[in-house]
Amino acid sequence: MLGLLANSGIVAFLQNQGVFILIAACFAIVYFIYIRPQTQKQRELEQWISNIAKGDEVITSGGLFGKVHEAEKGNPYIVLELQDKVRVKLLRSYVAGKPPEVKSSAKDDKKEEKK
Repeated sequence: MLGLLANSGIVAFLQNQGVFILIAACFAIVYFIYIRPQTQKQRELEQWISNIAKGDEVITSGGLFGKVHEAEKGNPYIVLELQDKVRVKLLRSYVAGKPPEVKSSAKDDKKEEKK
């Protein structure tokens, strides 16, 4: 019986389709684990950058931390305040994102006070 199936080419056809299905499944896994989340994150960042307003804290691609002093909708430039009276005008495209939040616990504060 198996000889008849092998001779008819059905087994070979199913083996070839199995490889195709395996390749398609691997691509789907890579897409849903790596590609799709990254594009969603990039889309959210672009939307956030286009909606930057005065008072938002940002970090630039050059590593500067600051607070937005001026930002007009549709204007490709923003003014970033690094310190009091220290302002830098830069393109919105140079904003890398939000600065990381500093997490300090009460235990760390107590340890620093004892020293």
